[in-house]
Amino acid sequence: MRILHPTPAGPRGVTTAPNRTASSYRWPALVVLISIPARSATSIAVGYVSLIGAVLVMPMSLVTAPLGVRAAHAMSKRTLEAAFGCYLLIVGSRFVLSLVGGL
Repeated sequence: MRILHPTPAGPRGVTTAPNRTASSYRWPALVVLISIPARSATSIAVGYVSLIGAVLVMPMSLVTAPLGVRAAHAMSKRTLEAAFGCYLLIVGSRFVLSLVGGL
């Protein structure tokens, strides 16, 4: 196969360069979250980032991420799309209900 116009994404369309746009937004947001003082003196937090929450969430995400990847690869594309659609429907419904005062 001959590529007429080489692209930064390569012959298969997979980008290997880091996404500079996402990186440029990440650091200022982190600085803002850390620089805002915590409202409660009893919470252990750096700005709005709860250190207790971070300590609890990080290990669990490291454990469950490979399980989610295995589950996603075991499903067919159609099943995975349907499951994600149901998830979005549930989240969107809860959002609408919270707007009208339900949840």
